Amino acid sequence: MFANILKEIDLLPDKLLSTPSVKLVRSWYIQSLKELIEFHQKSPDDQKVLSE
Repeated sequence: MFANILKEIDLLPDKLLSTPSVKLVRSWYIQSLKELIEFHQKSPDDQKVLSE
């Protein structure tokens, strides 16, 4: 889902892509995707992971 949205954002016109608001939203999606990947690689039985 996040990857698809990032692809759609990247298809926006260059003028729109260069706006601060689009850059900010894109960075949020990238950060969220990174966090999901990181979480997926951790142990589901680790209580510290579950509490975070």
